[in-house]
Amino acid sequence: MNLAGARAEDLCAGLLRAAGLRVVERNWRCRHGEIDLIAEEDGTLVFAEVRLRNARSFGGAAESVTADDLIGQAETAL
Repeated sequence: MNLAGARAEDLCAGLLRAAGLRVVERNWRCRHGEIDLIAEEDGTLVFAEVRLRNARSFGGAAESVTADDLIGQAETAL
C-alpha cells in the first residue's frame, strides 16, 4: 500500500473511532480477499472499504466500487 492509501485508512479509522466505534482489525485477509477496516459497536461489525481518488475527473471514491467489488467484500466478510 502506498503512503496516500495508508493515510486514507488512518483517516477512516479515526472517523470510525470518533463516531464511537472500536476498530478491531486493519487489512484483514483471507482466501476470499481483504477488508480494509473492521470496526465494532454494540456487537455489530462494520466492514469498511477505503477508497482514495486524487482527482474527480473519473468520479469520486464511491463511483469506483463495482458490483463485483461489493460481491467480493460480502464473500470476504462471511
